[in-house]
Amino acid sequence: MQLINIGFALLHSDTRLAGSLGQVLSALAFQGSVARHELADAAGLTRATVTKAVQELIDAGIVAEVERGQSSPRGGPRPILLKIRKDLFHLVGLDIRREKVTGCRVDLAGTVKDSFAIRLDTTATPDRMVQILFEIVDRLAAAQPEIPLGAIGVGSIGPVDVAAGRTHPQNFPVLDDLPVCDLLSKRYGIPATIRIGAMAAAYGEERKYLGQKYAPKSIAFVVIDFRGIGLGLISGGSGWLTDHGGVGEVGHVTVDLNGRACECGRRGCLVQYASGLAALKTREKDGKGRGHDETMLSQLALDAESGDENAQQSLLEAGRYLGSAIVDIDRLLRPSRIVVGSSHDHMAEWYMRGIQTYVEAVREASEFTALSERLSLASKGSLAIAYGAAALQLKNFMIAPSTILDIVTKRRSEAKLRTGALRTAAN
Repeated sequence: MQLINIGFALLHSDTRLAGSLGQVLSALAFQGSVARHELADAAGLTRATVTKAVQELIDAGIVAEVERGQSSPRGGPRPILLKIRKDLFHLVGLDIRREKVTGCRVDLAGTVKDSFAIRLDTTATPDRMVQILFEIVDRLAAAQPEIPLGAIGVGSIGPVDVAAGRTHPQNFPVLDDLPVCDLLSKRYGIPATIRIGAMAAAYGEERKYLGQKYAPKSIAFVVIDFRGIGLGLISGGSGWLTDHGGVGEVGHVTVDLNGRACECGRRGCLVQYASGLAALKTREKDGKGRGHDETMLSQLALDAESGDENAQQSLLEAGRYLGSAIVDIDRLLRPSRIVVGSSHDHMAEWYMRGIQTYVEAVREASEFTALSERLSLASKGSLAIAYGAAALQLKNFMIAPSTILDIVTKRRSEAKLRTGALRTAAN
């Protein structure tokens, strides 16, 4: 019981619930199977209200009665347990970077079912971007066609206009002002939302701790990108939203007043030392001319992993600079957790080695939990942003399930009618 209450409180802190359905679903989400009387206690509702809400969820097909639980110490009948049907529908998360687009499919238990990525080349057009988004969603949906999709979440390079469902990235016309959410919603007939990538990833990390007794009060997620360093912040269960779609670009924090010139007009910005592009340029000093465009970023981490010392050193150096910025983030915000991630395999791991080298050399105030103890890699690895975008949609569903339930119920009814018509025609 304590576990349900803790998880329920964490999910809904600073959030106004949309009715008892959301409260009951949220309580159900924190244990595999629960009796009705436990739901009433956990959700803070009367048993009559819970009974009505549960019946509505059962009628909608999202909650099922399963095996009986243990009877109370005083005896009596064993209670019927309730459980969310995790495969009633799935959610898709998309991660849009300059170098590639990644997608994953997640069930209602928050488990990744599969993932798929398509690389972008430097000649890509807006039409090609849309084609890639559709291709990824189509392939994820086709993996289990019997399970409908309920919603799509997008994590993108920013700035992001959350309300309009568009992005306005600099130096990336392929994505500029593209109505990503409208395009996805119209094609698939389901809700689509967008967040800046680091913010989406923070929601994914938040889900890792749901239901835990000592869940963090706040999470700062640092994303290593080709042209920047992103920061997403969740505090009290809510994301920090700005006109840019999130906390945004920490890459233009100054780390050297007399340093390298930056395109923003200042000198010594973090992006000039710690971005993926900066690491590629550092590796190029070996004179082998591998190039440093967007398509090379994944290869840099793979080269480091395979033993390329120049690649390793370039990532370690970038990591040390990022470590300096992370210390600043920590001293400004004091988040419970700081998480580092990237959309490229092994990238964050190599950066983290440099980050830890810097952090371990910094003197910290003894009254705070050491930064080294609050610092970690993304739990979902290179799927962090895609997973987080799906996790946000899952969180939205648990809070206010009606919209998606209506869509899924309608689709299932239409599918039954089509099946019936086909059988009639066959006879």
